[in-house]
Amino acid sequence: MHSEINCLGRSKLFQPLSTTEKEHIVSVSSHRNYYPKGSLIKQPYDNSDGLIVIDEGMIKIYQLDDKGKESITGLLLPDDVYGQQYLFTSDVDSSTYLESIEDTWVCTIRRDDFQSLLKDNPNVSLALLNSFGELLIRYEKIEEMRSLMSSKERILAYLTDMSEQLNSNPFILPTKKKEIANLLNLTPETFSRKLKELQTEGFIRIHNKNVTLLRST
Repeated sequence: MHSEINCLGRSKLFQPLSTTEKEHIVSVSSHRNYYPKGSLIKQPYDNSDGLIVIDEGMIKIYQLDDKGKESITGLLLPDDVYGQQYLFTSDVDSSTYLESIEDTWVCTIRRDDFQSLLKDNPNVSLALLNSFGELLIRYEKIEEMRSLMSSKERILAYLTDMSEQLNSNPFILPTKKKEIANLLNLTPETFSRKLKELQTEGFIRIHNKNVTLLRST
């Protein structure tokens, strides 16, 4: 049974809010919107800026270069949240596409609806402002830590995150290895070489796209 409050609670932005404050957010949200595999959920200039919660399915985030070549920048799995920042800015995201890579159900909040809610509910606005500030500090610390990682450490961190998101070990890589390499800003050759090193050193066991985490440090 889908709970709208629990769904929006997946967003770290909304987690600190009281139940009453979350109910206000629910009033401007839309739930369980269905997108068949291969559907574009978001594309540049489609006026769909806002927050997306992945309830079921999987989404790839990508951009296109001048020649139309696709570059994957992220993957969204169930319980992932995308676009929190677009609730607060009118800047148009002019380069990003979101496409379902399997049948997918998402829940959304449009920016305009969210902004109208904030104007009418100052208590919710203040609670969200405090939550947003704490979230920024947390993300800055994570980015600082990740920037100091070696390529092998980044791969192991990615595999650990993926196992936790899928709640499974072993697990199957959700997309092609070259796309994961692109996501981690590595060449496919470096990615494959570091995977073999991680396996040799006893951190993982891998066969094709099947991965088992053996230890994390």
